[in-house]
Amino acid sequence: MRDERGAGSGLNPAAVRTLVICPTICPGGGPPGYTYNLRAGLAELADDPLLGSTVRGIRFLGIDLDNRNRATGTAPVSSHQASTLSGVGRIAARARVALRMLNARAALRRTRKIVKRWRTIAGADIVVFQGYQPAGEARWARRCGKTVVYMPHTPSTFADEARMMRALPGAATPLGDREYREMHANERELFAAAEVVVFPTEHAADPYERAFGNALASRHIAYVLSGVEPPEAPDSDAASRNEVFSGGTTSVLFVGRYVPHKGYDLFLEAAEQLARDGVDASFWTLGDGPLKRHSDEVTDLGWHDAPHAMIAQADIVVVPNRIAYFDLLPLEAAALGRGLVLTHVGGNIDQLQHLPDSVGSTPGTVAEAVRMAISLKRASASWGQRNAEAFDREFTHVHMARRWAALIDEVATSRRDGRSRRR
Repeated sequence: MRDERGAGSGLNPAAVRTLVICPTICPGGGPPGYTYNLRAGLAELADDPLLGSTVRGIRFLGIDLDNRNRATGTAPVSSHQASTLSGVGRIAARARVALRMLNARAALRRTRKIVKRWRTIAGADIVVFQGYQPAGEARWARRCGKTVVYMPHTPSTFADEARMMRALPGAATPLGDREYREMHANERELFAAAEVVVFPTEHAADPYERAFGNALASRHIAYVLSGVEPPEAPDSDAASRNEVFSGGTTSVLFVGRYVPHKGYDLFLEAAEQLARDGVDASFWTLGDGPLKRHSDEVTDLGWHDAPHAMIAQADIVVVPNRIAYFDLLPLEAAALGRGLVLTHVGGNIDQLQHLPDSVGSTPGTVAEAVRMAISLKRASASWGQRNAEAFDREFTHVHMARRWAALIDEVATSRRDGRSRRR
């Protein structure tokens, strides 16, 4: 079964208890950033006359972090690994954990935490797992009669994502075949435990259909368009004081991880080609990652936990993914009225359809797409503004929260109807 979420409607006659689980919750990308935006959007719907009852029954389970998530694609952190530690700090932390595990009191405290967590799950009717996690809790929730919902978040299966990340320079060890199979089997179990599987769009679901088609065939598939909290654009005085890009040339910006599937290298190659061709533009990167390299034609700004001030100053934001899920960064750039270049892959295909001031390309034709975007921006200084209008109509965090509340409302109704038929 497949459906697509529009704006929510319908009155839930009795509040359902819903628990949303994400190991960490913080601004940025990946499951932590998605869950952060979802929670913020739901908070604004608590008094909604149609969905307020459903919204007030939603709780979140995860560790709140302050820093912007880098969406590295590594395994989810556990509660004792959540803080950001240096290499030495991580070694010391592991030693302390090992010592505590030998201590009976520490073992008892850990057991109590686990029991408390499982009691929290037991108190819910619907349990939503945001992103790849150990499948044990999902299986247990299903056995306890909970309706389990799972939403994956990586552009390919989690095992494929982990293999890509672990093959990059600086990674501790490559992902071995055994560990790969274990990750793949764990994600298959997540799909098996779920009655409902959520994707942002059909294009975002394609890699999962290929890898887990049999498991998905018997699941209810729902499509819930993503959204983000509108980023605050700096006021004109602050922008002039902190100006990064020169106003005399078109500024073209890449934002994100410097990894293969984000197309960081494709952006550098496009910038270098356009510079050789004499195109009058400046090229910039904002992020970090293992593929980072010097380019005479590109200025690297490094990683910033609050990138929106710089995105707001750029003329064009380039998203040259080789593979894509449904990235939140293009939505943030759209909210700030930036023109976009996106490759025709995964959820980018849908974003190109929704965001009119955008240019599409293949991974092999990024330079030509950027050239076209530069021409469009020079022809009209307002190019990009229609993206902001589309964002306001469809992609705020409240729009996404409304779609989720509507889905939970329908899942709750189906759950009640199923129980009534069994009586």
